[in-house]
Amino acid sequence: MMFHVHKTCKISLFLVSIFTIAFAIIFQFCISPLITKRLTKELTLANNETAIFKAWVNTSNPLRFEVYLFNWTNVDEFQVYPNFTKPHFEEIGPFVFEEFDQKINMKWSDDREWITFGEKKVWHFKPELSDAKLDDKITTINPVYMGIGKLISYPLFAMIANGFINDTKLVDSIFWKDVRAGDLLFDGYKNTLQSQLVKIIKSPFEKFGWCIGRNNSETFFGNYTINTGASDIENVGSLSLWKGQSSTDFFRQNCDKVSGRLETLWPPNPKKTISLFVTEICRPVKLEHTSTVNIENIETFVYTPDENIFDNGEKYSENECFCPSKNDRKCSKVKSGVTDVSKCKHNIPLFASLPHFYNASASYRDSISGMKPNPDKHKIYLMIEPVTGVLLEANAALQFNVVLRDYQLTLTRGLPEILIPTVWVSKSGRASHEQIRDLKKIIFLLNSVNYLFYGLCILGLILLIISMIISLKY
Repeated sequence: MMFHVHKTCKISLFLVSIFTIAFAIIFQFCISPLITKRLTKELTLANNETAIFKAWVNTSNPLRFEVYLFNWTNVDEFQVYPNFTKPHFEEIGPFVFEEFDQKINMKWSDDREWITFGEKKVWHFKPELSDAKLDDKITTINPVYMGIGKLISYPLFAMIANGFINDTKLVDSIFWKDVRAGDLLFDGYKNTLQSQLVKIIKSPFEKFGWCIGRNNSETFFGNYTINTGASDIENVGSLSLWKGQSSTDFFRQNCDKVSGRLETLWPPNPKKTISLFVTEICRPVKLEHTSTVNIENIETFVYTPDENIFDNGEKYSENECFCPSKNDRKCSKVKSGVTDVSKCKHNIPLFASLPHFYNASASYRDSISGMKPNPDKHKIYLMIEPVTGVLLEANAALQFNVVLRDYQLTLTRGLPEILIPTVWVSKSGRASHEQIRDLKKIIFLLNSVNYLFYGLCILGLILLIISMIISLKY
């Protein structure tokens, strides 16, 4: 009787172990893909009901937008001869704004593979968070006059422009003195030169402001076409068109191609190197996975650019084409750490860099004074949760610098070539506790699929070993 019981027990355990292992295999290869596919669909923009779409279409938490202006403090002493006076700058700010982003005019392709949309951004000034006032007075370079100088590349044109400007008394200085900070930002500074020459400099605005025309606009940023990830989650967020074009015509060769991703959408298991398309400079930049941190018990990959983010081919030859000029000599003269965005910015002679020329050639800082690069404050980074590709935290910082040089205009004669810092901006944001809580649920469900497979396999093996031990013992 006892032998019969042991035999029955052995057979039962053996069958249960085999069944458990078989079910684990069937689950892994048949059921698990269906569950994973359903969960992964929530990470796509295939329709307006997915979890990612609902988080992506509107920023539930406002972003923090900071602006710093550079005040040129020694313009009255500035001279070239007989002794060059090094320009000195004082950073004024931050002017802190809340930024709310909204996706508008969304249209899917027939196969739901692509979505085209615009962006509407709204900024609200937060005086209680700011260290400066919009009524503060700033002295800076006259970027419109420099823009005219850049457009005039032949002596005859320079002669005509000089005659026109001098006769009409449109400009009497290369500086704008004591301009209201708010006018230099969103409100716009009305200057006679721009009002008269608005068609020549191809600017849609009769006033100048670094952020003019953006606030509450539904058209300023143009439209984007990105991949929804409907057929392949690896492609989610991949940028195909900007303003209806696959290239910008702002740089040379393949560097003018619209590529990379906008900052908010990344695929699960992002690669070691990712490409971020930065609308403000009309080009992509590469970021590297440099470290891993923990955000509210979620392992998160940190992506940052290396020190050569704005190298112009001096160190990396593949970056040579990030130059709008067809003249190789002009491009080769540009030291590492800045990128020419003139064509991107209505032909004003403008170079972008990291704030205070951080990670740029020391020559830019040596030609002026007042720069204090700070690695902690002046960097770009993205923090991406790797299982889902969800962006948890980000900070982007950029500085814009006007080229001061002899443009063959009356007021620029004899001037040395210097990059004049004018403004730098920082935009940052972090997922809310509620968003992180919801993300943890998705991560748990995705991981549970694999945990269940391994758990069933281990259970099956344990039962199989027990049945074998009973078989050997009895």
